[in-house]
Parts: sequence; C-alpha cells; structure tokens
Amino acid sequence: MARKYEFITDLYYQTINEVSENADSWKSFLKTAGRNFRLRFDEQILIYAQRPDAIAVLEIEKWNNRFGRWVNKGAKGIGNKSSLMEE
Repeated sequence: MARKYEFITDLYYQTINEVSENADSWKSFLKTAGRNFRLRFDEQILIYAQRPDAIAVLEIEKWNNRFGRWVNKGAKGIGNKSSLMEE
C-alpha cells in the first residue's frame, strides 16, 4: 500500500506542476473539472492525471446501490488518496 500511496502522491504533485505551468494544460484540466465539479480539488487533479475524459466519477458503492449499475469485472478504477487511506 505504501507504494501505491507514493505513486498517487507523486502523480498528484507532477500534475499540479504541469497544470500550473502550462495554459493549455490548465484549460484542459478545467474542462475535466467542470464535468466533475462536486469533487474536491485533489480528486479532480488525480482524475485529470489518470482519465481526463472521465464524465461521471463516483465511488463503486454509489454506482451499485444508488443507480443500480454495476462496474464490469476487470475495469480499471481511478486511484485517489482517500481510497488508499481506507485500506
């Protein structure tokens, strides 16, 4: 788990630097963040880093229970720090 946490942390800081230094990256980040505006900034940064085309991001439990949708077996998730802290 420590490796995953370090990887996600490094990815977060690398993406923060990229977004803050490049106007085109900032615009692209804002496009991604606009589709997931209810999430915290750190979560939005990690979504942008891993899946900039993501449209609807929720925890798997919300997909299953609230919407009655099921994530396909073998589907890749988007890593974030809070999910690593729960493990």
